[in-house]
Amino acid sequence: MEIDEVEEDEDEEDEGHTLLGRGAKHDTPGRPPPQQRGSIVTFVLLWYTASTALIFINKWAFGVARIRFPLMVTAAHLAMKTVLAALTLCLQLGSLPTIKHTHTTWVAFACAGCATATDIALSNASFMYVTVTTYIIVKSSVPAWILCFSLCLGLPM
Repeated sequence: MEIDEVEEDEDEEDEGHTLLGRGAKHDTPGRPPPQQRGSIVTFVLLWYTASTALIFINKWAFGVARIRFPLMVTAAHLAMKTVLAALTLCLQLGSLPTIKHTHTTWVAFACAGCATATDIALSNASFMYVTVTTYIIVKSSVPAWILCFSLCLGLPM
């Protein structure tokens, strides 16, 4: 009798949580509502398209066009990224949000900015030495390396 009751309770808890989201509840924490899923897929596809296009444009610029200033291109990328981020925030929120300027905030921004600048600069410099295929393979393996290092260092997931 008790076993049947436990199985019924488990069935009630699992109700709505099926593979690929079929029959999922709309108020499930961490899962976007159905009307947002299409826009999320659209943005991910746009991001992949833009990323792939940028890879080929950079390879052309550093290979065929023989541009030998990867740091200048990095500065242009960061300037464009800043303008597009500000434009996106203005369109979505109506204005730029105000940020409380503390020492911790500036350190966090500086660390993130330096890491992003280094990533872009080294990526641009690599186009002069490696093929696009090698670049994509190495760049795609980054999340796996981050996972490995976080597990080795005991960081929480």
